[in-house]
Amino acid sequence: SSRVLWTLAVTQLRRSFSRCAPSFSVLTRPPMEWKERGTGDVKILKHKDSKKIRVLMRREKTLKICANHFIIPELQLKPNVGSDRSWVWTTPADFADEEAKAETLAIRFGTTENAQKFKEVFEEAQKEAVKSE
Repeated sequence: SSRVLWTLAVTQLRRSFSRCAPSFSVLTRPPMEWKERGTGDVKILKHKDSKKIRVLMRREKTLKICANHFIIPELQLKPNVGSDRSWVWTTPADFADEEAKAETLAIRFGTTENAQKFKEVFEEAQKEAVKSE
């Protein structure tokens, strides 16, 4: 399976990130409303061969994937409703439901520190994506 090939980078230099996210939501259309996808560990993973980097999140109890997309330079991470613990972004192709679908996603962390760490690693991954194009 191709999922076996995705490995979590061990060192910070490889842009690894793994934290518990108390809440992860998707903006559905129509109507425009937030639908919670669950809580669990969000990871930023780097493929050992292709060097592509993705966001992967699984629900805490079921381990069902609720976010699965590449980090590309075009993504814009924005604060959610002025919170220092929450981010929003739109991806052109999220594979959480096995088919690529454009999604607006929101994630909220328990602490400002974890939210800032996510932002730092996310933005570093975007810079790396620009270099590999």
